[in-house]
Amino acid sequence: MLIEGFLLFALLVFAFQFLQLQRAKGRFPPGPFPLPIFGNLWLLNFALKRETLVKLTSIYGNIYTIWLGTTPVVVLNGYKAVKEGLVTYSEETSGRPLMPLFMELKGEKGL
Repeated sequence: MLIEGFLLFALLVFAFQFLQLQRAKGRFPPGPFPLPIFGNLWLLNFALKRETLVKLTSIYGNIYTIWLGTTPVVVLNGYKAVKEGLVTYSEETSGRPLMPLFMELKGEKGL
């Protein structure tokens, strides 16, 4: 009985996260399909590697979204995309908090 209750609870949490991700995905640029709770960390092998991001650029273009857990991260590739994101849409991109997980994955690298 305890195991069935736990499985039902886990299924409900999974379904709730799935619905939240589907609703939130519409507000961001396209990107790979995120899993509930883990996002795209499975795709990135839990590390931000340049080769993986370049491969995603060839599929989704210079602006796409990856999900680190339940947090969306918009990736800008190339001068034109970065300029548009940081200059043209400066109000939307300013004041974003730093995520400890993202800081750990990217190390001491800049943008």
